[in-house]
Amino acid sequence: MPYIYNWTGFYIGAHVGYGWDHEDPSVVICHCVVDPPVPFDAKGALGGFQTGFNYQFYSVVVGVEGEFAWTGIKATSTWIEGGDPHTLSSDIRRLSTAAGRVGYAFEHALLFVKGGGAWEDVDYNHTHTILAVPGLVHSLSGSATRSGWLIGVGAEYAFWQNVSAKIEFDHIDFGSKDIRTSDAAGDFVIFNIGQRLNIIKAGINYKF
Repeated sequence: MPYIYNWTGFYIGAHVGYGWDHEDPSVVICHCVVDPPVPFDAKGALGGFQTGFNYQFYSVVVGVEGEFAWTGIKATSTWIEGGDPHTLSSDIRRLSTAAGRVGYAFEHALLFVKGGGAWEDVDYNHTHTILAVPGLVHSLSGSATRSGWLIGVGAEYAFWQNVSAKIEFDHIDFGSKDIRTSDAAGDFVIFNIGQRLNIIKAGINYKF
């Protein structure tokens, strides 16, 4: 009978990856006239840490895992309104997840699925270049903490004593949220932005 690695225990680790998303913005209310911006896609790298606990009985492994990452996932949407160019940009600065995992172990390998919640900190910036006044750019900014749900699938392999490596794909849906961008004078635009994020990552874990 093949030897089955024992996955039971606490672990910590680190990961790097790449994320891409699709965002669907629309204008909710503003102190000005803004045509609907076009949908846009973000992309960029990420890196961070994870910790969790597994419990194995026979070939079934169940556990919980929390992850935190800094990201460079950014995007910009550009459109024309009244002859003037507008841009709406997003910058995902941090991403956190908490999920349950269940998997099947054979020899030193583990195949798993996961599901849970996700949270992100995002900066937004809206600029309006006023062509009638050379050099005049109206800039509004805002930020938000968004929450959503995630599902994921992956594989992990214990290649040396208590050290394992993993590869994983996660899909995160943050739904739609009203985002207020404003300036010091009190002008503002509120965008309703729907967001769906995909991440592929590789990591390494150490089990205690």
